[in-house]
Amino acid sequence: NMLGHNLRIKGFEDELKNQKVPYQIISIVESFDSDIRAQQVTSEALKKYPFINCVYITGGAVQGVGSALIAHDDPKIFAMGFDELYATKQLVSEGIIKFVICQQPRRQGYHAVKRAYQAVAGQIIEGNVQDFITDTIIKIKPNLGR
Repeated sequence: NMLGHNLRIKGFEDELKNQKVPYQIISIVESFDSDIRAQQVTSEALKKYPFINCVYITGGAVQGVGSALIAHDDPKIFAMGFDELYATKQLVSEGIIKFVICQQPRRQGYHAVKRAYQAVAGQIIEGNVQDFITDTIIKIKPNLGR
């Protein structure tokens, strides 16, 4: 239901197509950022579709998805997610999630507030707002602490 999450799915799917990677989306499940719901719906999907080999986590509730993956105990499943949170760092450290994509949330938040101030203070000329791009950082087990 979240636009950002849906765009992550579309971008992932577009790149799989660009790279000519054969794939099939078996199920898209919503957790509404609830770890309990995420564990339930992920467990149900893994039981219903035992041939799943990839789990792409676009939003919160990573701990719930991780719990379901641990309980399912299938080493062929490749899981990836977003944001360097405590739970995701633990899951990457344990090899449950292979990597997380980080997007500099402090920097994003700072610039959002700065732009809002500039707009209110009349410092932004209408129609002349530059996009602000943050770096995307992929964290794997060896570079989690950096």
